[in-house]
Amino acid sequence: ITLIAQDWEGNASGPCTFQLSLADTQGPVMDCPESVLANTCDGIGLYDVIWVDNCTAAEGALTEGLESGSVFPIGTTLVTWNSIDDNGNGTSCSFEVIRADSMEFFVDAVMDETNSLANGSIDITMSGGVPPLQFSWKADGELISTEEDPEGLAAGLYTLEVTDATGCVLVFEPVLVDNITALS
Repeated sequence: ITLIAQDWEGNASGPCTFQLSLADTQGPVMDCPESVLANTCDGIGLYDVIWVDNCTAAEGALTEGLESGSVFPIGTTLVTWNSIDDNGNGTSCSFEVIRADSMEFFVDAVMDETNSLANGSIDITMSGGVPPLQFSWKADGELISTEEDPEGLAAGLYTLEVTDATGCVLVFEPVLVDNITALS
């Protein structure tokens, strides 16, 4: 670099020459999610990792875990990405992808309707999935209840559809509520 100084009067001092060295010592900036919930039904975990550098192009590489869109195993998987710029400066970020157990339901009790009074009920226990769970009990395609344990049921076949927080939707086998006649 050559520098010439000049004042307001136009007086100049001779050229001064020097070398300037610039060094990039800053690594890329990475943005990773805090954690990711994989879909309970199919196990697919979707995420985005972003990296940018202040001077040059940067490349990102998965160094641990699975790529976005992969089927993750049940449990917790650590995912780590590294990014290195053209000057060899690097940084990394890590996060967990969590896949819950598959949803299952167990019928604890069925109280049959008595004397056609629509007083039957179904009591179940759910396991797996990611809360909150949304329940849809249907009879002949009509929504009857959104409660986990529906009450006030007439005799019939009731099908349970459960949706968890990851969007997993499962339809379970129908449960029969019978009508019994009580003797007076």
